[in-house]
Amino acid sequence: MVLISTGACLPIPSLVIENAANQSTLLLAIKSLQEMSFGSQTSANLNEINFKRLTETRQSLLLGDLQACDRFNMVGRLGTVRSPALVVSGTEDKLTPMRFSEVLSSQIPGAALQTMKGAGHMLVLEQPGRLAKLISVFLATIPYSPGI
Repeated sequence: MVLISTGACLPIPSLVIENAANQSTLLLAIKSLQEMSFGSQTSANLNEINFKRLTETRQSLLLGDLQACDRFNMVGRLGTVRSPALVVSGTEDKLTPMRFSEVLSSQIPGAALQTMKGAGHMLVLEQPGRLAKLISVFLATIPYSPGI
């Protein structure tokens, strides 16, 4: 299992949810999400592309996603995970800060934590090559038996 930019709970600032719920303030919610999404090393072009995609997202879909994240809570179940786990976090992630990843890696038995310096919440977009390498190295450590 690879857990990227996540946590056992995913609180969303209430003002972001309130703004996403109202068509007249939706753009404020999108701007807030944009500001929390990327690390300082992210190119302006990637920021612009992401902003455009967020503005094209149906309001009900964005709001539903934010509400689902805000309600999500698996804190009490982390110790029951039995899969090999890699937790990856950007050092500049404002949506799911490093402390969320530290909780995951300390409470999931045997989990490994890797950080990506200068990256924010969008690791897959910000540093795809480095992330792929981390995942590849992790997967190579897992014993594989075909048919089992």
